[in-house]
Amino acid sequence: MQEKVADYYNKSYRYDDEIKVRQQNLEEAERVSENNISSIKNDTINSQKINYKIGNAYVLKKEYKEAVPFLEKSIKEADANEDLVVKKDATRRLSELYATVGDYDKALKSYREYVTVVDSLYVRKEQEIQQAKRFS
Repeated sequence: MQEKVADYYNKSYRYDDEIKVRQQNLEEAERVSENNISSIKNDTINSQKINYKIGNAYVLKKEYKEAVPFLEKSIKEADANEDLVVKKDATRRLSELYATVGDYDKALKSYREYVTVVDSLYVRKEQEIQQAKRFS
């Protein structure tokens, strides 16, 4: 329910309210034990997605310095949980952020990481398609 409220705030350009709600959600997600995290890995409430959305809200507010730690944490957690979709989105957003602030070395490094993640995601999807064809 709180995620929908945060999404509403995002669509209404109320980024401060969105960040506040998402930080509460992040605290809740972090309280969940390791055993439960694996069972809700694909759920909408997990820390890598929440960190990405908080970082994104800071980017939309043009508070780039505040966004960086959330995006970096999102990438790290998504990598640990093998969530290539969130890792892809967070890495792309981080690359765009660095380009916006003129840190082109970091922007290029992040972009290269983004391309690597996209390639991995593509390979995974191809494997899923081939496996589905075999089962049909």
